[in-house]
Amino acid sequence: MEDGNGGVDARDLGPRVSHLETRMTDVETTLRRIEPVLNNLDGFVRASLPNLATRTELHDLRNEIHSDMENLRSEVRADMQNLRGELHTDIQGLRGDLATMAAKLDATLPHLATQAEVMKRPVRAEMLGYMSVILVVLGLLIRFP
Repeated sequence: MEDGNGGVDARDLGPRVSHLETRMTDVETTLRRIEPVLNNLDGFVRASLPNLATRTELHDLRNEIHSDMENLRSEVRADMQNLRGELHTDIQGLRGDLATMAAKLDATLPHLATQAEVMKRPVRAEMLGYMSVILVVLGLLIRFP
């Protein structure tokens, strides 16, 4: 309570001081509980700081990765273009080989006897087996010279 002069009545000081002392004991208890946690946190931060990157280092790393990615893209594009060219050349070569084999086959087929023609001729059974083998081998040779 206030006295008439804007000060505090001396009778009120005792309970107020007692209340403040009790509160200070609570604050001291809380501080003792928090202090080890703060010390651990401080130790962790101090130990971690040397290993952390600065904003400039992160920016430089980002630029380096971006540059490396662009270089890789360029290399992959160039390699893909080369592979397309090689593949196109190989396909053209295979088309030529296929045309050559088709021409050989067209030239050979008219000279071969059909199965019906072979069956009309008076030959022994084993000769038919030999002829079948020869025709198969000839067909393979024409397909795969």
